[in-house]
Amino acid sequence: MNYSVLLPVYSGSNPDYLRQSIDSMLAQTIPPDDFVVVSDGPVGDEIEAVLASYGGSLRLVRGKRHQGLGRTLNGGLRFCRNDIVARMDDDDIAAPDRCEKQLKILRDNPETGIVSAFVAEFHGDDPEDVRSTRTVPETHEQILRFSRHRTPFNHPAVMFRKEAVLAAGGYRPMEKHEDYYLWVRMLQTGVKGYNLQEPLVYMRASDDMFNRRGGIEHFKTALSFEKYLLDSDYISFPEYLRNLTERFVVEILIPDAVRAKIYRVLLRRIRN
Repeated sequence: MNYSVLLPVYSGSNPDYLRQSIDSMLAQTIPPDDFVVVSDGPVGDEIEAVLASYGGSLRLVRGKRHQGLGRTLNGGLRFCRNDIVARMDDDDIAAPDRCEKQLKILRDNPETGIVSAFVAEFHGDDPEDVRSTRTVPETHEQILRFSRHRTPFNHPAVMFRKEAVLAAGGYRPMEKHEDYYLWVRMLQTGVKGYNLQEPLVYMRASDDMFNRRGGIEHFKTALSFEKYLLDSDYISFPEYLRNLTERFVVEILIPDAVRAKIYRVLLRRIRN
């Protein structure tokens, strides 16, 4: 099966991390035959130099201005030549057999439209220094239940069918929740999902990353998304209250240092 890679970059991308990310996808046991890099506005000379060094291995889609992740991915998705698309972030590292394993799931299960996997969060520049693993449920039935409380797929490790994404309306604006918003709409249209129960992507994760998931502004974005889930009858009112209560405690009441520990331990557990 042929597949495309969709990787966004922006002016704040780290050139060294970007090169590691691209290299890990080009070195897959089943390499892509189409690699689309889409920029969220101008990226600067250093990033341009990294991209240019790959010559014809990459196809570059340059955004003229900053639009945010959702609109940027939508723009890049239109240029992907294959129906199967692997998402990749500009600072993550893919396991060598990530795509081979995900392609097998999609090949053997034509009804499955999205497949993801665990993500190993590492510290500093050493992928072997894994501090936590972001787990997600395996089967479609577990995914449906899980999705009423938390995002059921790890976005950095997702491979999906382009047709299924477009049928659900693609990425749409929903600040800090563009991916979760898309997964729910795909599930609502009947798309089936699956998650491989092993880490296939290694992601840099600092305490600062977890700290950004707190504060009143972050909670406001969660409030808007939870309201969508309620209004679309995806969750019940008791579930809505439960979700908001958990978010309020974690994002508003708990100190930053404690929040990082909670995200690394408690919220990594799969809850049905």
